Amino acid sequence: MLVYIDESGNPHPKDNNLRPTIAALCVAEDEHRKINRQLYAIKRKFLDDPNEELKAKKLLRPYVFENDPKRRELVERVFELLGQAESLAIFAIIMERPQNLPTCPDGFLPVQFCSLLERLILYVSDIYGYV
Repeated sequence: MLVYIDESGNPHPKDNNLRPTIAALCVAEDEHRKINRQLYAIKRKFLDDPNEELKAKKLLRPYVFENDPKRRELVERVFELLGQAESLAIFAIIMERPQNLPTCPDGFLPVQFCSLLERLILYVSDIYGYV
């Protein structure tokens, strides 16, 4: 099982993002190359640069769905690909921007990462039968 983790925003009172998010995508090792190839083919068809990172903030907007058929089809194809993947699981922690700076003792992960890792451990344990 491969796990890709990405974060958007920072849980900091001065961060521009109102809802910082950490997401994890789990995919079986034997399927990730196939998914990567298919995703690259979709991006090559719809984007000038297929190496461009797909950003939800840029694509999941009413304007795209109402006025940009090419980008709308890109989004639809990506979701179709994700829906067809046999071994794909997505987890996310969505936070509120804090009023005060969160604290975390040295040598420890922030609580949002611990929560995400707990979910991942339970998922992988269930898939592979670990206790």
